Amino acid sequence: MSTKRKIFLVLVLSAISLGSAGAWFGAGALYAAYLYLNPKLPEVDTLKDVRMQEPLRVYSRDGKLIGEFGESRRIPILVEDVPEPLIQAFLAAEDERFEEHPGVDYRGLIRAAVNLALTGEKTQGGSTITMQVARNFFLTRERTYTRKLNEIFLALKIERELSKDDILELYLNKIFFGKRALGVAVAAQVYYGKELHELDLAQFAMIAGLPKAPSRYNPIVNPDRAMTRRNYVLSRMYNLGFIGEDEYLAASGAPITAKTHDFEVEVEAPYVAEMARAEMVERYGEERAYTSGMRVYTTIDGKLQTAANLALRHGLIAYEERHGYRGPIKQVAVPAGTELIKITEPDEQDEAGELAIAPPLEQLEPEPQPDTQQAEATTEAEESEPEKPFYELPLEEANRLIADVTRFGNIFPGLILEVIQREVEANADAKKDQPTTIEIAKVFLGEGQYAELALDAAKWAAPFVSVNKKGKEPKSLNDVLEIGDVVWLRYDAQSVLHLAQSPEVEGALASLDPRSGAIISLVGGFDYYKSKFNRALQAKRQPGSGFKPFIYSAALENGFTTASIFNDAPVVFDDPALEGKWRPENYSSKFYGDTRLRHALIHSRNLVSIRLLIALGIKKAQAFARRFDFDDQALPRDLSLALGSGTLTPLELVSGFAVFANGGHKVKPFYIDRVEDTEGNILELANYDLACLQCFVDRIDPILLERNYTVQWPVPEVEKSEAGEETALDDTTAPAEPEVEQTAESLAVSDEIGVNFADDTEAAEDELNTISDEFEAELAYVEPKRLLTQAEQIVDPRVIYIMNSILRDVVKMGTGRRALALGRNDIAGKTGTTNDELDAWFNGFNHKYVTSVWVGYDSLQTLGRGEQGGVSALPIWLEYMRTALENVPEELPKQPEGLVSIRIDAKTGLLASTTTSESLFELFRVENVPTERSEEAGVAIDGGEDGIEIGTTVTEELF
Repeated sequence: MSTKRKIFLVLVLSAISLGSAGAWFGAGALYAAYLYLNPKLPEVDTLKDVRMQEPLRVYSRDGKLIGEFGESRRIPILVEDVPEPLIQAFLAAEDERFEEHPGVDYRGLIRAAVNLALTGEKTQGGSTITMQVARNFFLTRERTYTRKLNEIFLALKIERELSKDDILELYLNKIFFGKRALGVAVAAQVYYGKELHELDLAQFAMIAGLPKAPSRYNPIVNPDRAMTRRNYVLSRMYNLGFIGEDEYLAASGAPITAKTHDFEVEVEAPYVAEMARAEMVERYGEERAYTSGMRVYTTIDGKLQTAANLALRHGLIAYEERHGYRGPIKQVAVPAGTELIKITEPDEQDEAGELAIAPPLEQLEPEPQPDTQQAEATTEAEESEPEKPFYELPLEEANRLIADVTRFGNIFPGLILEVIQREVEANADAKKDQPTTIEIAKVFLGEGQYAELALDAAKWAAPFVSVNKKGKEPKSLNDVLEIGDVVWLRYDAQSVLHLAQSPEVEGALASLDPRSGAIISLVGGFDYYKSKFNRALQAKRQPGSGFKPFIYSAALENGFTTASIFNDAPVVFDDPALEGKWRPENYSSKFYGDTRLRHALIHSRNLVSIRLLIALGIKKAQAFARRFDFDDQALPRDLSLALGSGTLTPLELVSGFAVFANGGHKVKPFYIDRVEDTEGNILELANYDLACLQCFVDRIDPILLERNYTVQWPVPEVEKSEAGEETALDDTTAPAEPEVEQTAESLAVSDEIGVNFADDTEAAEDELNTISDEFEAELAYVEPKRLLTQAEQIVDPRVIYIMNSILRDVVKMGTGRRALALGRNDIAGKTGTTNDELDAWFNGFNHKYVTSVWVGYDSLQTLGRGEQGGVSALPIWLEYMRTALENVPEELPKQPEGLVSIRIDAKTGLLASTTTSESLFELFRVENVPTERSEEAGVAIDGGEDGIEIGTTVTEELF
């Protein structure tokens, strides 16, 4: 024993033996120690306003948890919300005299000192709950006498300045329970997946027993020790009169039900959660971001994010199935000739272990008597059918075999046990040649679960040979599977089990609200935990023909029209920038001669696009692309720009297509709507740069508009020209009085203070004025207002309207025809496929959503012949948008002024006459209307019956 320990023990034992004199001596020694240590003690006042460390939590816009980040988990809870039996369990386990002592239990200290003297070990600390609060908030856990004295003095100070309830609340929220869990509320979630009030007495005792040694008494890691500790706590509760004998016996005999429960993520959006985490660390630093309990509310829609996840996974799995089966994940080594794997289960054992209390005999149900006839029939059946050669696999080993496989997305592992033939009941309507048996594979899924796999659900699994070749379709499950294979599986929408394959191909989906730029859903790959690389945000890939709309828009702004004719014919370029001769061709390898621009874009004619770029000029095209904030360095300065040989991320491309969807305004994508602290105070609020500011304002109640928003109206062009370009925006300039319209958004805001804005505006305003001055004075926090601005118009709205009509035609009669499955007339979009099928895209939109989907390999290898944007990417887009557009009414864009619709010759693009054999209506900006008629008519324009009609409203049937 060390010298310091001996001196300490001598002092304590002397005080005990010398009685009163010893007590006075001990008191004097303690007082001297107090005078020495007190100036160094921290201020207890800080506990009155203590901020519990809480992790960063990220939510969808509808308040569902997306992700959680931080070294520990904590959910602060008020002491009055803690169930009484749990408090009693802690008092029984840690500090039975908590309500009586002044912060230090001298009996406990003396008992600990005597134990130390007798055994030489510090097995009893004598710490009260108050002392543990002092240690946890202010001190280290080092086991020294100086620290113990500091702990004692701090406990006494804490008791003088805080109530017992305050101390208990700090303790219950601060104590560590293992598994990153701080506080009782989190412990209930982590070990039982429940709220505190949902736990039973045995579970209360288990939690209360953990703080003494969270690793030693962990019910998951050390169930036997945990049960011993739990039952000790229950016995203490019984001895202290907190529970009766029946409760004690029932709880101490209960089995351990604890399991690891991760915090349940309500919306799977890990790529977005990681984006938010990185942004918060960048803005606030790691310590504040991970410990201050900030809540980040994103713009993600929970329902549509789930739809996006599923759509991308289904699309990538469908690609894998088109290209063949690569084999099992792994195999169990079974002897040759094995036809069956038998999973052997251990004898049933009492889950509670040796400490369980058996129920009285009268409560035991009699064992069921065997059915003799059934047993005899079973025996006869077994004797009539010889047993297959089998291999025994213990259940524990089988479970481990499945658990060792990391699950991704919507696929999961299973072990093939055997393949059997099963008879099919005859159907009266069945054909004569219908098979009477079907082939079934029995599969073990782990944790005692079994399933069956039919041949039809594995017929896709022809052997993979190369990306362009696969073997023969299997005729039997034995052509695909072997006993002992661990394979990937999935369920379809009808809960039918299918053989699956973990995709090597990858993809991304990004969906925006084109009116504001808010990101509605974003998926960066098949599964975040398979690859954390966020392809929606980070993958710079060639957009292929998906870039052509930007070239065509630039041309329309520079005097070309949709009726302009370009020759779709072979061409060879000797361009130094392209390092030699370049012979571009159409995807079909065919050539179509003179082609109007509308028709060329609908059918994605490469040679027309190149000739158009030559006529427009590369510099003009690049200048136009810069308006969309595309990276200028990522766009080539050669003719391949027309075919989308630059590189853009899916998020950049979908932002560009948002301009076509919203009338020509540049909106910046954003995903963080607001950031709140633990008390709900707003730390940050996203401002809205809107494509139609007036439209948004018209939807908000005027009173709420004043309370919650600052509207920055753009300065009229006339005032700009008079005052000069340097004139600041006038916040006070307002448009005509907006119509009052109640919305869910306005009512949600009003609910915060209980005002019903469903009444007329004057009544609502009067009700607001009745809020007392005292209440207003108590509001130390002033909620910030959201700034509303008008997004910049970067493309002539007439050009956008024309492009919108062309891109709707792409869906109706071009490369995007699969999107017709939505049964809507307001869908527009463009496919994209790069050379050698390295990348496949579909970018589509209506007024409500704009969505881009990319499919490709990270390793820049070909997707295979025929894997165009309309085959690989469009089905993913279609599945997602089918959910997104549920209950969204069709809405076509409104035609802006300055457009005309006239009849042209379909072959020449010139004005048509009544004698033109093939004619159609086409849209033109008024300054770009053709001035010549087709030679077939030979008549100059005269503004007569077949002339130009200014301001004509074009009906949808024309397109």
